[in-house]
Amino acid sequence: MEEYPMANKAPSSSSSQVSEGNNMNKNMILPEGDGFDQHNLVIGTIASIIRTNLEEAKPSWKKLSIGQRDSWFNIFESKFTWPPQYKDMVRHNFEERGSAKMTQLMQDVRKNLNEKPTWMEDDVWAQMKAHWESSSFKNKSEINKRNRKSMDGASLHTGGSIPHRLHWKRMKEEKGTDPSLAEFYFRTHRRKKDQSWVGPRAESSYKLNVCPSKVHQPKE
Repeated sequence: MEEYPMANKAPSSSSSQVSEGNNMNKNMILPEGDGFDQHNLVIGTIASIIRTNLEEAKPSWKKLSIGQRDSWFNIFESKFTWPPQYKDMVRHNFEERGSAKMTQLMQDVRKNLNEKPTWMEDDVWAQMKAHWESSSFKNKSEINKRNRKSMDGASLHTGGSIPHRLHWKRMKEEKGTDPSLAEFYFRTHRRKKDQSWVGPRAESSYKLNVCPSKVHQPKE
């Protein structure tokens, strides 16, 4: 799993009372699967953060600098609070949901390149428009479109139409504790009948991204 630097260090004992006071004005959230329990509130906040603080002309979340993403997480942290034991999972899920939301926002913008979105700065818009209208982007987009049609990949999962956060809740109820990310990935990317992977890319994605240092399967 990719490691993300914590945007803020834990407060010292002398500032703990101030920190607790500030948290009273924040919404408490909990990570669930690759999202959060208060899904609509969190996603709406992430969308607002992106729209009002996009400083880099980058077409996707992964191409943003870590500084830009840290800045956004600082804003996110100013609006929400969570139990300290979930800090790494919250950052991981923030990255997951942020990436998905930014992809959606950029797809919406690309539908009409003749009209600048009101939330995008002029210089960022000019660079993004030039990128999307370039022959290299159009060629890459066409290749990706063909690949998606034939993909057996990691995006396949065994959960049907049930949102991942509901699967997470069910696993938590079964176990009595929060499942690890590895356990959750196994549950949603292996066939129940024989425990086989839904596809080769699901297995490789697990080894590369979810649990790169482990070759064994988590206990269930």
